[in-house]
Amino acid sequence: MGLYSIASKKAWLFAVAVSLLIVSHNSLAVLVLVFYVLYITILGQWRDYWLMFLLGIGMVTFFWFPALYERKYVLFDAVQVANPAAYFITGPRVALLGFSGIVAACIAIFIRKPPMREKTFFVYLFIFTLFVVLPTGAFLWRSNFLAHIFQYPFRFLSLNVVIGCWLVGYVLHYLRMFFRVPFIVLCIAFGAWSTVLALKTVQYINLPEGYYTTNEATTTIQNEYMPRWVSQLPTQRAYQKLIFYQGAG
Repeated sequence: MGLYSIASKKAWLFAVAVSLLIVSHNSLAVLVLVFYVLYITILGQWRDYWLMFLLGIGMVTFFWFPALYERKYVLFDAVQVANPAAYFITGPRVALLGFSGIVAACIAIFIRKPPMREKTFFVYLFIFTLFVVLPTGAFLWRSNFLAHIFQYPFRFLSLNVVIGCWLVGYVLHYLRMFFRVPFIVLCIAFGAWSTVLALKTVQYINLPEGYYTTNEATTTIQNEYMPRWVSQLPTQRAYQKLIFYQGAG
């Protein structure tokens, strides 16, 4: 929706897109908002979008302000949720990189047609996303910011998908008809191969309903939202519905 509002110059829609983005996912919202900022800067359209950008953020203050302000009360900053090195795209997971986008990026480099600034921006950003999700970007993930905010390298594939589609469309628009059909066939073949390869790695877990109705774990990974003042984690259920530690009731 955000990209559509920019491409169609419907600035009013951008506020809605930004607000929905922020309430959808914390980490991805930060990633995509940075992308929006860079993209609008490249296009030089801040005069039309700065107010809608701020309005979109302001519309969901009820969501992000408590999350930032009350973060000091939980263990989030003191806990590393995951080891990024364990989540690089390797082995069969390389199918997730989007080989159609990779081929399109390589071809787009040699096409000298407008919009040149956008094309250059998307090609460089596409290469950067590949660099970050592969083991080549391991040194970047030593940063506390990346490790705590984004947690998993594969989250950058969210940009990879969008940028890859734009590059494929750009190449199709300027390719000669003789090369257009083979390119489409190649994209379909890559898509089918990637899907089959990805599905082979899917693990199905079938647990009885009782497993979920009696699950003692939290919805977090490392108790990162546990209040800082909790000195001892509970190991069993409460033995009564109401427990008075002092006095009576």
